[in-house]
Amino acid sequence: MSIAQKQHCPSCEEQRTFMQVATTNLNVGEKTKWRCQECGYRAVRIGSAVDTVTA
Repeated sequence: MSIAQKQHCPSCEEQRTFMQVATTNLNVGEKTKWRCQECGYRAVRIGSAVDTVTA
């Protein structure tokens, strides 16, 4: 089952639905990969330290 989340997409420049495509546990936190359903923009989050959606 996929997890969906509304986020601002830097590529589309508006709110879009991002689907979770992968999750991995690291020593610095959980690494989660997301993909925009509209344009395919990919983002990565690692715990609360790294978030490429807002980068």
